[in-house]
Amino acid sequence: GVMSGRTRVLIVDDDQEVSEVLHKVLSEQAGYEVRAVPGVSQAGLECERFKPHVMLLDLHLGEEQDARNLARFVRGEDDLQLTRVIAMTGKLTDSQIATLRTQGFDDCLKKPFQVRQVIEMIEKVSSPVH
Repeated sequence: GVMSGRTRVLIVDDDQEVSEVLHKVLSEQAGYEVRAVPGVSQAGLECERFKPHVMLLDLHLGEEQDARNLARFVRGEDDLQLTRVIAMTGKLTDSQIATLRTQGFDDCLKKPFQVRQVIEMIEKVSSPVH
């Protein structure tokens, strides 16, 4: 599946409004193949099926460690080695965001963000020279 032409993006966010807006814009304006799930347990299953190129992961889902555990899971799966994980948060400081890069995340988007920033971030982490 990774070789198909369109970039696959998985949104993991329990805020339905955020998910719907991102889904609409990323699929209609950027031409990505997009799926969205509300929680970490569904995200693990969806990763196995969908093999996303990029996962947009809200850090504040469920328990404190859930999002970080999901990022570690993705890093540990052979089938998901090409998946880039972008954290989404409105609550972290710059130093905390820097720490995320040591926990399996490729980058971080600070909420509230502009959709253009999301597309640019996806393009950045998806590029081969990342």
